[in-house]
Amino acid sequence: LEEKWKVLPADLDVLITHTPALGYLDTFGSERWGCRYLLNEIETRVKPK
Repeated sequence: LEEKWKVLPADLDVLITHTPALGYLDTFGSERWGCRYLLNEIETRVKPK
């Protein structure tokens, strides 16, 4: 999925996914299931509103 997240438009206002970013409502039991690559893109490049 890392390559898919890299092609998101930088001027994106809303992003809806089936997979949460790491650390955002991604716990199942004691494990985290979020995507670290998605987290990186939304924190460093895309920054949806």
